Amino acid sequence: KLSKGQLVYASGRLVRREYDDRNGNPRESWELHADTVRLLGQGSEQRRAERRQARESAPADDEDIPF
Repeated sequence: KLSKGQLVYASGRLVRREYDDRNGNPRESWELHADTVRLLGQGSEQRRAERRQARESAPADDEDIPF
């Protein structure tokens, strides 16, 4: 399952589509019809969760506080 922030590699065919919007203005969109999708790394949300978990599990070190 893909989620926002994940780094992926995708290859395939790039397709241009023309259409008219609700006001009758001509528009275009580009679509990637992917043949291959590969996950390249962890998503930013997962990295944030890992950092948060590391902070929460780190012991509090009060020895360096001067008061």
